[in-house]
Amino acid sequence: ELWRRDRHCTFPGCDAPAMWSRAHHVVHWADGGPSDLSNAALLCQRHHTLVHERRLIAVVHPPDVDGRCVTWDLSPGSYDRCLPERLTDLRRARARQGQRERARARRVLDTGPSTGRCLDLPDDVLLDLVDDLIAHDTPTDPNTWPHGDTWPEGDACPEGDVGTEGHACPDDIPNLPHSA
Repeated sequence: ELWRRDRHCTFPGCDAPAMWSRAHHVVHWADGGPSDLSNAALLCQRHHTLVHERRLIAVVHPPDVDGRCVTWDLSPGSYDRCLPERLTDLRRARARQGQRERARARRVLDTGPSTGRCLDLPDDVLLDLVDDLIAHDTPTDPNTWPHGDTWPEGDACPEGDVGTEGHACPDDIPNLPHSA
């Protein structure tokens, strides 16, 4: 994208092609500058060295009438003079970005895969898992639930009914022994 945007070295008067240029952090990475398109400019080796030696800074902006997206401040030491303000701007932009991301996260609740399944397992594997669960959890006493709860005493449990404690009738659960 940087090659497409800048097309050549962005230093004024230089037309070294993008393939002869390197990406330059406008606000240096070591000073907290992000590694993204809004903080990058192509520079040929000669001008990359010059920008660092003279401590120059640039502004990345939407294309001007000539299609340029980077404007350099050629006054020596411009980087050092502009750095505090740039860092403040970067912190504000990151804070706004963080607020937008948090607001978006509040609006969009990730409820899992759109299929409604957490795993897309083959049927034979799913059937084996179900068989293992049933074999492990099937009670030996038909009046005992798989998790150790006993059926409430005195509750009638006709087929299809629900006990007074809100438990489903064991008769409604497949592969469990039916109570008499």
